[in-house]
Amino acid sequence: MASRFNTLVFGNFYCHNSDTEGRLAAGGDVDIENYAVGCQLYNHDKNRNCIEWGEVSCLDIAKLGELTTSLVAGGNIHALNGEVKAGNIAFGGTYNNDITVRFGPQCVLYHGTDLVDFGQVETDLLALSDKVRNLNNTGSYTSQYGVLTLTGTNADGMEVFNVPGSVLCSANTFTITGIQQGASLFINVDGHDLSCGGFAMNGYNAHFALFNFFEANVLTLRDVNWLGSVLAPKALIYNSRGVLSGQIFAKAWFANESCMQQNWVPFMGCISEPDCTWSTNSEFCTYSGEDWGYNGGGCSRKRGLCSAANFLEFDFDECFEVGFKFGSASASAVLSNKNSVRNFLPQPGNTGHLATGIDHDPSTTEAGEFAGDLVALGLSLDFDKCKSSFSSACANLEDLYVCDKIDDLDHDERKHCGAFYNKKISEIYEIANRVIGQDALPSDPSAEDCFKCVQFIQTHWNKCKKFNGIRQKKFSFCDCTYGDPVNCPNLPASAENIFGNQQVYGSDGLPINPTGSSPAATLFAPLLFVLILLALL
Repeated sequence: MASRFNTLVFGNFYCHNSDTEGRLAAGGDVDIENYAVGCQLYNHDKNRNCIEWGEVSCLDIAKLGELTTSLVAGGNIHALNGEVKAGNIAFGGTYNNDITVRFGPQCVLYHGTDLVDFGQVETDLLALSDKVRNLNNTGSYTSQYGVLTLTGTNADGMEVFNVPGSVLCSANTFTITGIQQGASLFINVDGHDLSCGGFAMNGYNAHFALFNFFEANVLTLRDVNWLGSVLAPKALIYNSRGVLSGQIFAKAWFANESCMQQNWVPFMGCISEPDCTWSTNSEFCTYSGEDWGYNGGGCSRKRGLCSAANFLEFDFDECFEVGFKFGSASASAVLSNKNSVRNFLPQPGNTGHLATGIDHDPSTTEAGEFAGDLVALGLSLDFDKCKSSFSSACANLEDLYVCDKIDDLDHDERKHCGAFYNKKISEIYEIANRVIGQDALPSDPSAEDCFKCVQFIQTHWNKCKKFNGIRQKKFSFCDCTYGDPVNCPNLPASAENIFGNQQVYGSDGLPINPTGSSPAATLFAPLLFVLILLALL
C-alpha cells in the first residue's frame, strides 16, 4: 500500500548524498549513491537519529506482520556506498552495486516485477488527487509582506484550503492558524511548473498535513524543511534540496545537485465521515472472561449478564470460521468452537480455572490471568468488527489510541497503559500476543505492562461503557494520534489513513508467515495497492 512508503514515484528515482528514512519505491530505475534507506522505520528511541545496521532483521519485521521490503525498483538499481538499514531489496531489471552496499540481516535481494503494480498505484493516486482537489474549501488565506497565513474554522475533522501556487511559492513564511489539534489538513495548490521554498513553515503538525499539487508537471522544493506530505502524481520532482518531513508521491524524481532528504513522518489524516462520530453517548463494549465463559442457560438476545454468552452461542461460528487463535509462533492456542472458549475461560464462581499471575504458555489452562484477559479482549475486538449490534459506537474499539504517556500514580488511567502511549488498542493486542507467545521483540513492553493494559481496557469498557473523558487531560483513550491531546470526544471516528490500509501477503498469496519458514511467504511482501477512499456523505 502507498501509505507504507516514505517516497514513491511511478518512474525513475535519481538521488545522491542523501537518505530516505522510510521505505523507497520507484516504478522505473533507482540510482542512489552515498545513501541510506529505512533509518527511522523501527527506531523506538527519539533521542537518536537512526537505527544501527543489523539491529532489526527481516524475520523481526515479518513477525510484526509488516512489509519486509524497504527498497523497490520496477527497473534497475544502481547503488554505491550505502545501506538499507532494515528490509529486503527488490528489483525488476538488474542490480549493480559495489561492496560498500549492504542490506539487513536475514534479508535478501529479490528479482521480480510482481511486488508492486505501479500502474495501478498511479491510477489510484491520480484519483485521490482529484478527490482531494474537489473537497469543499473550508478555510481562507492571506498573503502580506511575504507572510502566507492559512486560517481554518476550528473544525474537529478536517480543513481544506485552496491556495494558488504563485502565492505559495512567493512566500517567505508559511503558517496555519485556527485549526484543531489532530484535524486533517488538505492544501490544494494549482500551477504547472512550481518552485517553492526558502521559507519557514509552522503552526501545524506535519503528520496531518497533505499538500496536493494536483496539476504540477514539475515541482521543486528548495532550501526548506517542508512540513507535511506531498501528493504530486503528475510531477517530476526536480533538483529539490533541504528536508521533507512527510511522505511524497510523484511521477519521477531527479536531482543532479544536492538532493532533498526525506524524513519518515507518515500522513495520519483522513477524509472525515460525518455519519460516524463517536462521543460521550457512544458505548464501546468488552466482557470479562467470566462473561464469555457463562453457561447458565436461559439467555436471550438482550443486554446484561447474558450478552457475551449470546454472542458466543449464536455468532461464534460466523465470526470465527476457523476458530479463535491467540499467542504467537512459538506458543499459541486455538479455541476451535464456543465450547472450547467456555472450557478455557473461568465460569462464574470458579475463578481458579485459570492460574493467577502472568505465566507465558497460552496452550495450557495454567496460562494465568493474562491469557484469560487476552482471550476475552480478543473476542470483544473481533465481535466488535463482525457484528454491528455488538456496541452502539460506529467506530471500532480497536481503532482508539492510548493518549496518556505519563505514569501518574494519582490517576489510575495513566499507570495502566503508559507503556503503550500513542498506540492503537489493536496494536496493544498484537504486542500482548507476541509477548505471551514468547516472541517478544526487544522494543516490546514487559509481560506485566501488557497484562496491566489489557486488563485495564477490559475494565474500562466492561459490559459496554460510554466514553469517559470528562476530566480534561486525565483520560486514557481517544482518537487523537499525536501530541498531548486534550479532551477528545465528538471527533470523526475513523483514524484510517487515506492512502489505504491492507494486510500484507506473500508471493504465494498467503498472509505473511511469522515463523519465517517460507522465504516466499515471509521475506518477500508483494503489494497490491488498494486505495481506500473514505466517502464524503
